[in-house]
Amino acid sequence: MKPAIMLSLIVPVYNVEHFLPRCLDSLLRQGMKAEEWEVICVDDGSTDRSPQILAEYVARYPDVFRVITQANRGLGMARNAGMQMAQGEYVAFVDSDDYLADHACNYLMHHFCQGHPEMVVFSYRRVTTNGVSCAEPDAALGGEVVFEGCGFEAYAQPILMTAWGKLYRRDFLSAYDIRFQPVVYEDEIFNAEVFSHNPPLVRMTTCNIYRYEQGNSASIIHTCNRKRVLSHLEDLIYGLDVMNQHLQVADANYRQGVKRAINNILHNFYKKAYCIHLTRCEWKHFMEKRKKMPTGELSADASSSFFGKTIVWMKNLSGRSYIAYLLARQIYERLFKVFILPRISE
Repeated sequence: MKPAIMLSLIVPVYNVEHFLPRCLDSLLRQGMKAEEWEVICVDDGSTDRSPQILAEYVARYPDVFRVITQANRGLGMARNAGMQMAQGEYVAFVDSDDYLADHACNYLMHHFCQGHPEMVVFSYRRVTTNGVSCAEPDAALGGEVVFEGCGFEAYAQPILMTAWGKLYRRDFLSAYDIRFQPVVYEDEIFNAEVFSHNPPLVRMTTCNIYRYEQGNSASIIHTCNRKRVLSHLEDLIYGLDVMNQHLQVADANYRQGVKRAINNILHNFYKKAYCIHLTRCEWKHFMEKRKKMPTGELSADASSSFFGKTIVWMKNLSGRSYIAYLLARQIYERLFKVFILPRISE
């Protein structure tokens, strides 16, 4: 009998020729036997050399890599295509400009999957394109369990709501037909849906194995093209609407997580709104949509610094007046981005 596949790694690929070999090479160093796992790369209509690079790796390592090719439909839809083909007990997502520490998957599967949890959360480190750390240096594989409980309790924990950095039990996702939606910042919505079904066992660890690339200026989060920014703002408004609907779930722990997700989306909304000069009509259009929602303003955490609380105040003010928005945008562009953001990113 053919042994069951333990893990399906899903790698969406779109115009990342400069990062893709590093990502794929790291996946070859995971210490997994060929029959234990699979790597599903989804080429989302790349127009650079990414398809050729994928073809080369499939030719050299046919027991590891599988490739799906589709017209450009976005990150979430690429992940969905990979999930549809996945056969592993667990699925995990790796963005193709990021990579994993050596032997990370083998370590995760054999140290943190006892009892078959519905989700295992692990940690990450920021890196730049030359491989220099933006945070702590590399260390030997390790880590400990810092939380173990049900999904409602887990969602209230201070957890990064990216799709990467997690193992998801595939049959749990399938049972509730949980998929990504065709919007940007889809990870918050995806994870809210996962946690809304209260998975029985979520395990959070300090295992630091994911390497998050900070130097890809072509990625979605760095895009300031006017047309795309306006589209992203519409997506973020949609995300706020979805998250506000999740506030109907009765559990207090879960609602705490939802409110944190709404805060994250609102921060991203204003950050995007400051990337371009919104006309008065555009500003009014978005503010009217935002104000229809029960949770429409940012809230500052009690532990936030004076500077953090000032940022929240400034963003909320820019949602009440067009003149305030223009002033806040100038402060963001001329002061925050130039003098403060580089220090935060160091």
